[in-house]
Amino acid sequence: MSDSPHDDNQDAPRRGSASRFRLIPPPGTLTLIVLHLIGFGVVNQLSRVGSDAAVISRLGNSTMHPAGILLHPFGDARIGVLLLVVFLCGMLGGRIEIRFGKARLLATYAAGTILSGLFYFVFAQFSPDHAGVELAVPVGALGAWTLGARRGMKSVSFGFPGMSTSFAKGAALIDGAIGLVVFFLGGPPATGWLLAGVIGSLAWPIYDWFRVKRP
Repeated sequence: MSDSPHDDNQDAPRRGSASRFRLIPPPGTLTLIVLHLIGFGVVNQLSRVGSDAAVISRLGNSTMHPAGILLHPFGDARIGVLLLVVFLCGMLGGRIEIRFGKARLLATYAAGTILSGLFYFVFAQFSPDHAGVELAVPVGALGAWTLGARRGMKSVSFGFPGMSTSFAKGAALIDGAIGLVVFFLGGPPATGWLLAGVIGSLAWPIYDWFRVKRP
């Protein structure tokens, strides 16, 4: 089956059932989880020894290195944040991969990361007061996957404790809840972080555009 935008907009699962829980994630998702585990270990160790390399892996008001545009998804050395990212990669990314394939999963992760990191890097130069919450998680990729779920997974079921909804709504609820928590804790300085997630979500339609333009 082709990976055209037309196919992506159909609600029928592409490979297996995207609503079924898998103990072992599909290969693309597993690759991302392993990368985040390795990245956490490296950044955590660098932070312990006080290396500047740990600082450049994230973007924030006091840490604005171009390397952070690519490395920021691995920049947070807190175990709680790591567990949340791994959970979201497995729960959201895994179903995206089952539905749309590994190539789209990894491409939108990479593109979402670059778009959100580049936006935050530029935004912080012009409005540092609104870039006070460090960008150190793959918020752009998560935004892109949430948009993808909305576009092509409306009929895929997803269970919350005590309720059942479509996967598209479930992903939007989780993404929205994270945004609300970040804004509640960070206030106006979290504006750049939140906008970076919105900009990163554009990776999904950009991928569609390249699929159409490709001969």
